[in-house]
Amino acid sequence: MTLFNKALWLKNYKQSKFVVWGLWLVCLYFPYKLNNFLSIEENSLLHWDEWGNSEPYTFYFGNFLEVGLFQVLASILLATALIGLERTNQSFDFTLALPYKRSEIFFSKWIFGVFHLTLAVAVSVFISMFVLFNSVMNEYLPLAALGYYFVIALVTLIGVFTFSLFIGLIGASFVSQFAFSLIFLFLPYGLYNLVMSGISTHYRAITGDFFIREYYGIQKFGSYIENLSFPLQLLDFEDGINEIFIWKQATFLGELSVIIIPIIVTLISLYLIKRLSTPIKSENNGKILAYENLLPYLKVGVFICFYLFGGNVFGSSNRYNEPPSLLSYHLGGLGFSIIAYLILTKIAGMRMQFGKK
Repeated sequence: MTLFNKALWLKNYKQSKFVVWGLWLVCLYFPYKLNNFLSIEENSLLHWDEWGNSEPYTFYFGNFLEVGLFQVLASILLATALIGLERTNQSFDFTLALPYKRSEIFFSKWIFGVFHLTLAVAVSVFISMFVLFNSVMNEYLPLAALGYYFVIALVTLIGVFTFSLFIGLIGASFVSQFAFSLIFLFLPYGLYNLVMSGISTHYRAITGDFFIREYYGIQKFGSYIENLSFPLQLLDFEDGINEIFIWKQATFLGELSVIIIPIIVTLISLYLIKRLSTPIKSENNGKILAYENLLPYLKVGVFICFYLFGGNVFGSSNRYNEPPSLLSYHLGGLGFSIIAYLILTKIAGMRMQFGKK
C-alpha cells in the first residue's frame, strides 16, 4: 500500500526523527517516575509503624501531571514536524509534487505518527507493569490500573496528534500550527471558565452576593465542557486510577466513557484531512493561516477571548468583602482585546520561513 510506502516512511522519519525520539523519551519518563514513586511509597510502608503512625497505611496514587503534559506537547510537536515544518522551510510544494495522491501523503504521515505513538506508549506501559509487578506495592495497585492508563494515554494522544495534523492544513507555519493546536485543544474548558468568571463578576457587582454554580446547576455542565478539552483527562489520569482501583468509587467502564470525545475528534479530523488534502493551499506558507478568508473569524475570536481574559484580570476584586468594579472589568477587557487585535493584524501578513529562497 502507498500509505506504507518505504520512500514516504523514510521521508517522514528523516523530517521528524528528533521529535520522534523525543516522544519516546517522554513516554519512557512514565515508568521512570513510577519506579521512583513506588520506591518512596514502599519505604513509607516499611517504616510506617516506626514513624509512630497509629492509623493503617493508606496508598494514594500521586500526581503525574507533567507526564501527560509532556506527552501531549510531544504529540503536537510530532504533527507540526510532519506538516508545519515543511510549510516553514519551503519544502511543502516538493512534498505535494511527489508521485502520490495528496490524501495518501497526509495519511502516510498519520500512520507514521500513530505507529510511533502506539509503540512508545505500549513499551512504556509494559516496562511500568514489570516495575509494579516486582514491587511490594502491587498489593495496593493492580496491574489493571496501568492498563487503564494505556487506554487513556493512547486514545488521547492519537486524538491530539490527528487534530494537530488537521490544523496543519489550516495553519500555514510551524508556529501557527503548534499554537492553534494547543489553543483549540484546551479552548472549550478555558473559554468556559472565562465566561463563568465574567458572569460571577457581574453577578457580584450587581447583587452584592457570590455566584454559586452549584445553586444554579451549572457545576455538572462544567464537567461536560472539561471532557471536550479531552487532553485534560490525560493530565489527570491518576484521579481515575484512584477512583477505580484504590477508593473503589467508580467502575472501569464508567471512567472509560471519557475516551468517546478523543475518538470522535480523531474520526472528524481524519475526515477533514481527506477533504482538505486535495485542494490544500500552499501559496500562504509561512503565514498564520493558509486560508485568508478565515482571518476575520480568527480576529473576532481573538478579540472576544482577550476581552474576557482582560476583564478577568482587571475586574476581579482583591478583597473578599469588596465587590468588583465593572468599569475596570470592561476597560481591562477592551484594552487587552484591542492590543491583541492589533498584534494579530500586524503579524497576519508576515511570513515565518527559513530555508531556500
